[in-house]
Amino acid sequence: MAKKKYKLKKDVFLYIAVIIVFIILINKGLNAYKTYKYHQTTEYKLITAGYTKKEIKIISKNLNEKELLKLSKEKKNEKLVTLMSNKLYIHKHYKDYLDYINIFPNKDINEVINTINLHLNYAFYEDTKPTDISKEYLMIVNKYNYLDESFAPDDIVTISTKYSWGSYGTHSIRKEVFDAFLKMHEDANQNGIYL
Repeated sequence: MAKKKYKLKKDVFLYIAVIIVFIILINKGLNAYKTYKYHQTTEYKLITAGYTKKEIKIISKNLNEKELLKLSKEKKNEKLVTLMSNKLYIHKHYKDYLDYINIFPNKDINEVINTINLHLNYAFYEDTKPTDISKEYLMIVNKYNYLDESFAPDDIVTISTKYSWGSYGTHSIRKEVFDAFLKMHEDANQNGIYL
């Protein structure tokens, strides 16, 4: 009977050992699979390209999966995170920023963003676009952004010849702008300055 108990104990220990080895192998297999799957992710590929997790979080907010994958196959762009972290960054200009940086690699990121956002990378009156009139007083009108010919604010006033050259009725301006000018004109006169 002692031999039978001993054999039973030996069998139980053997089964327990086999189960433990089996659990360890399954655990290692699962970890290996998780590692394999992680190595397939864009995040891992970007880390391999040299980006930190913090940098990946910033660029992932702006780029789609296809763009991120393309980026992971290239040498790390040191200026990209700085570019996308800038409060004036506009994603629709992404490719223009990169093209400009490639042409002028020593330019400051702020200068790159301002140049592209303001369209200064083109000659005057080249590739002009209509301005966004919904922005009212904040709309940009310059050599790159034009007002449509039909634009006509409803608060236009005529400037008297007291404040302009030419004959009465030849110059007009928006009322809010004219009122601000009158205030400035009055303040200047009080300080002995004639505009």
